[in-house]
Amino acid sequence: MSLLPQAGGWRRDGIAVGDEPLRETQDVMWLQVGDDYADIRLGEDKRWAFAGVTTVAGTRVTWAHVVETQGDNFEDTGEMVAIPGGFAERGSLHDGQPYLELWRDVPGPVTPARSAVAGHGTVRVVRLGDRALWVTPTGAVRLLLVDGGWTIDAVVDTQPEGVAAFMTSGAECPALFLDALQVSYAE
Repeated sequence: MSLLPQAGGWRRDGIAVGDEPLRETQDVMWLQVGDDYADIRLGEDKRWAFAGVTTVAGTRVTWAHVVETQGDNFEDTGEMVAIPGGFAERGSLHDGQPYLELWRDVPGPVTPARSAVAGHGTVRVVRLGDRALWVTPTGAVRLLLVDGGWTIDAVVDTQPEGVAAFMTSGAECPALFLDALQVSYAE
């Protein structure tokens, strides 16, 4: 059995870098479905998102950044342990400083859980229940399902191509919608 569930979502509840105390200055959400993940980080000084494929080997978790709104080419690997209501992650930043992150389960439904990939991997959508993250190299959105309709909760850089069409289509799921658009992204 893998450390991560088949489908799950987490919000970062704090990060400590080096000897600093645990604190949180960003709104960070990570959604995972199977091996596919998306992560969006909203802060006053930096807003960015990335998505790709997760590999788990025991307690070692690696998130391959297949697509990023602001590339840093950092190998995103940490040692994780389950804690009540989430995970604790330890690792090292690109400059070698150690970090500790606390991740708490996102409340709410975890189904339906779907992911989709288009544009030779550069367009990725992960949906978990009433949340979805849509990530491309030029921008990302966090979508929320409210009263039966999807709304844009946050935007990083520019709204990805296809999001506006999805919003007006009345489609049930952004991942299924993206699957239907793969021909246009492949051109």
